[in-house]
Order: sequence, then C-alpha cells, then structure tokens
Amino acid sequence: MEIESSLSKRKFILSSIVLMVVASIFISQVDAYVLRGNRVDRPNQVKYWLDASISSIGYNAAAIHGSTAWNGLTAGRLSINVTSTTSASAADVKWYASSETNDLGQFYAQTSTSGTLTSTSIVRINTVRFKTVDGNRQKETTAHEMGHVLGLTHEDTVPSIMLSGPAWLYGTYPVQDDKDGIAHIYQFD
Repeated sequence: MEIESSLSKRKFILSSIVLMVVASIFISQVDAYVLRGNRVDRPNQVKYWLDASISSIGYNAAAIHGSTAWNGLTAGRLSINVTSTTSASAADVKWYASSETNDLGQFYAQTSTSGTLTSTSIVRINTVRFKTVDGNRQKETTAHEMGHVLGLTHEDTVPSIMLSGPAWLYGTYPVQDDKDGIAHIYQFD
C-alpha cells in the first residue's frame, strides 16, 4: 500500500513537471504586440521633420525623443534608424502641433500608405492636452506615436509603449513587447 502511494506521488509530481514545462513553452511563444498593417518603406533611413509649430510651443525635445526612441532596434539584418531633415518634402514623418481639442484620442498619427508601405506619416501633438502632462509623459506619448508610424497599434494586455490612453507605461522607450512587434514587422528586410 505504501509503495503504491509512493508511486502515485512520483507519477503526480512527474506529470506536474511535464505539464509546467509544456505550458511554459506555449506561454513564452505568445506574441502580445498588435500590428497596424502598415510598415515604413525604409526603416533604416527614416527622416523626420519638425514644423515651426512644434518649436514655437517648446516641444522640440519631446518630438525629437519620440522620433529617435526606436533607433537601434534590430529586426533580422535591419536596424531602425531615424534622423532629422530640414526639408519637409524629404521627410517621411512630419510633426505638427495642433490646438484642436476634438482629436481621435489625445494624440494621433495619420499615415498615408501605398499598399502596406507607408509613404508619409503625419504626427500631430494636441497642444491643449499635451501641456497638461509632465515631460516624461510627453516623451512617452511621442515615442508611442512613432510606434504607430513604424506599424504598431495599441497594446493593452502587457506593458508596452503602445498602451492606449489614458494608461501610461511610465517609461519613455519601447519595451520588449514593442521590440518583438518591430522584429515581426521587419523580419524579412
């Protein structure tokens, strides 16, 4: 009787271990990031431009941070690289300030695409709402908008720079889920 009980305990422990290993394999392969369906044409050569409306209200640092926060993220042989340009016509991403209070969400990115490749992105900072948050939340917001430009949408199931408002990550750079999404989008480049 005691031998049977000992064998039953061992079988139970062994089956529990096997179940935990199998479960951890499946759980670790879940991708929580959400894709928008678009991607920039040349993610290693993205150019951004700041309209005078951004500098006139003192938001250059936040817009520059948002534009460059994704630099260095790798996907296959590709590395995201975003740099500035002084020419609006040469820019892939154009930053503007807007005093409209009826935006879709607090801040938004508009993308015109040809198929799934993004040709030009417009990011508008809602000046009415933007000035009500601290500098780190401004940087988080601009990095979030650049995530839209690169092809990600809102992600609310795990910590991510792509959280939808009014939630905050309380970080100013992309985290692992964001990086996984970028790697997925650009894995074949």
